[in-house]
Amino acid sequence: MDTTPVSLLQRIQKSPSTEDWAQLAQLCTPLLFHWVRRGKISVDECGDIVQDLLVALMEKLPGWQYDGQQSFRAWLKTVSLNRCRDYWRKKRPKLMDGAESTWERWSSDNDPADLFAATQFNAYVAGQALEIMTARFEPQTWQSFMRHVVEGESVASVAREFAMTEGAVYSAKCRVMKALREELSGILEFR
Repeated sequence: MDTTPVSLLQRIQKSPSTEDWAQLAQLCTPLLFHWVRRGKISVDECGDIVQDLLVALMEKLPGWQYDGQQSFRAWLKTVSLNRCRDYWRKKRPKLMDGAESTWERWSSDNDPADLFAATQFNAYVAGQALEIMTARFEPQTWQSFMRHVVEGESVASVAREFAMTEGAVYSAKCRVMKALREELSGILEFR
């Protein structure tokens, strides 16, 4: 029996479950909304385009191949950018004339607004993943991890509070962080 943990992206590519797709949608929808809004699309129409993007992900992701030169997030941004371009070409073809510089600026990897959005996205995805993963661990393991890593309490303080050794607190931290890295491999870039 293979017990090697598989990331969310790998599960979706090999044998996706409804739960896997729901989790990916939960993680990616805020970023998709952000990008679509940056494409100067009204709030009223954003929902439809984001829904189209999620359907496109269901179609394209099983065949997507990881490329060390491009992250999942960069690929997702490209798909979003193209969907917005298609929207404007169909909706208002004349407005696309001369708008290419706006699109090029929007798609630039050096855009400070995009770097800020990436930071927000990473924080959001990590927070959502932590919520989703709560049930995978014993309550004491989870609580000691949260108190030490998320709330910033010292190892000694957490160990005393939960009647654990300091080594057990470090071990809990390592187990949760490893599971988080494995689950989000390819979606977030961990350093």
